[in-house]
Amino acid sequence: METTAGLREGTPQPDAVFDPVVVLDGLVSTLQAVESAIAGLQALREYTLALASKVAEVMDDDGGPGQGVSAWGLRSAELAQRAVAAEIATAIRASDRTIQRQMGQAVELLDRFPATFGALADGRISLAHVRVIQDAGTSLDGPEALAGFEAAVLPCAEQQAPGRLRRLAGREAEKARPEALAARHERAVADRCVRVSRRGIPVHGSAPCRSLRGPVAARCPHRA
Repeated sequence: METTAGLREGTPQPDAVFDPVVVLDGLVSTLQAVESAIAGLQALREYTLALASKVAEVMDDDGGPGQGVSAWGLRSAELAQRAVAAEIATAIRASDRTIQRQMGQAVELLDRFPATFGALADGRISLAHVRVIQDAGTSLDGPEALAGFEAAVLPCAEQQAPGRLRRLAGREAEKARPEALAARHERAVADRCVRVSRRGIPVHGSAPCRSLRGPVAARCPHRA
């Protein structure tokens, strides 16, 4: 390609005097355009991997009627996904396990996070931002909860690095869950307990506990 033909010559050594501020501004603009183009290509890759997963489903359907959700049907579906992943992995010199995992991520992205996929395709966010959003929203169910979650995190994703996005995405995912955070906290407090082994070593926790007789069930030298 003409764009990259001169890159093999190494770092350019300018002979003429130049304004570093102007040059830096041009370099930043170029890198922004490159990152946007990379994001668009990554979106195309995600779309292609999702299509490959759908092809595996068609291959499984052609394998025999009436399998339903039987054990053999599940096994057949897994084999079809592996076969397609192996074909792709061989062609692009990658691990078939990695490709199979990426196929699953791509299907989830297109099916559950369409707005996030659109932002990636437009070059407004990177694939790293996408993975943060997917990880935070993996426990959410229902189109309304997912759409509200995406609407809350995408503006931040377009302005912040993936590391800073992770904390906000976690908070927004908690807010978007159907059950209120206070209700989950109350249930967790009600289920909280201390279990003591025969030797006085707690099953959970770092402080040693000792069982007692009488009204006190257990005593810990250190309180949280």
